[in-house]
Amino acid sequence: MKQLDSPRKAHCSFEWAYTASIDSIIDGLYVQEARNNMGQSLAQRDMDEADIAADIVAPVLMSGIGHALGYHQQSGMKYQEVFLYNRYADRSYTQSTQHAREQMAKRKLSVLRYAVENKSVVLCDDSIIRGTQIHHKVRDLKKAGAKEVHVRIACPPLMYPCDFG
Repeated sequence: MKQLDSPRKAHCSFEWAYTASIDSIIDGLYVQEARNNMGQSLAQRDMDEADIAADIVAPVLMSGIGHALGYHQQSGMKYQEVFLYNRYADRSYTQSTQHAREQMAKRKLSVLRYAVENKSVVLCDDSIIRGTQIHHKVRDLKKAGAKEVHVRIACPPLMYPCDFG
């Protein structure tokens, strides 16, 4: 195979926010550092525009960790994991039906009630594709006693279909 010359570089936005390993280097930057930078940008935007008085910042595991850590570093807000990750669960977005995706999302992450009860939470995630996971996770946090949940998404909005799947 041969690579064609191109005047520009283009990356899938999911590489930086989700699919790449945190020890990967893309364009001279560690993916973990890029994720921290994205989280810092989200926090800076909130500090400039939203004035959120949350108690904790938390990731949607696993790829949301870097985003939440960056948010924590920029805002000074306490970092707290609020989900237990079931490493034996499959990816929810790969399931063939909506019902199967919802069931897998439920099995993948369970709420740590003690971490969210009577707290306002900034929840950092990498992206929203179908909205299956984030919808359920916000509802689960509220059912576990969270006062408020402010969702922050690191990946930019998808504007056009991806021809590469």
